[in-house]
Amino acid sequence: MFKRLVPVALAVVLWCGLCAPALSAAAGAAHRAGTPARQSTGKASYYSDKLHNKKTANGERYDKTALTAAHKTLPMGTVVRVTNLHNGRQALFRINDRGPVKKSRIIDVSREGAARLDMLRRGVANVRLEVLSDRRGRCRPEHAFYVSVPAGASRSAGAKRFVLRKAGGAASRFAGFGPFSSYREAERIWDRVSRPAGARAESRRGPRNGAAILCLPRAQVRGASRSQPS
Repeated sequence: MFKRLVPVALAVVLWCGLCAPALSAAAGAAHRAGTPARQSTGKASYYSDKLHNKKTANGERYDKTALTAAHKTLPMGTVVRVTNLHNGRQALFRINDRGPVKKSRIIDVSREGAARLDMLRRGVANVRLEVLSDRRGRCRPEHAFYVSVPAGASRSAGAKRFVLRKAGGAASRFAGFGPFSSYREAERIWDRVSRPAGARAESRRGPRNGAAILCLPRAQVRGASRSQPS
């Protein structure tokens, strides 16, 4: 009986070894073709303030006022959307570090991100993580990144008006900049319009202001063409 099972077992091992690269390539091609974002759920935590300005795994300095995060396996530069399942708050993050150290957690976010997710007090939150881009920070062709700014700051920032059409015919409006295919481009604009003039990163606590980076379906957004802050 054992002798008859050995050839079968070897065949299964060989098949898995040959197919694994093909399956991996197929998954990457499907993501580039615009299939739904990969998702996972688990616990998120956030960086200690003691790590501010320390080097991250990709060589950048950790900035507690930026929207960056640490993940165990996602390529550096990948953009993810994190949703706090306790309150529905969301934020986008660029992966630039490795972690968390604790096996029970799937992502470490910056202090700024933790404030936006409203998890500073709890320290740990149950979240849903969605992968939105490739390692270069480019989203799927049918989506784009936008930077939204608070209504009070939109005029001084030179922002344009956009209308977001939602399912069922509902619509909402926001002021901001976009569309951007590259997250890094949107991130640079966000950094400029969200930080008060003359503010020092070391002195900032909590959200800079209400400016946010969004990832939206292009077909559902109507408004001005891409613009830059004045």
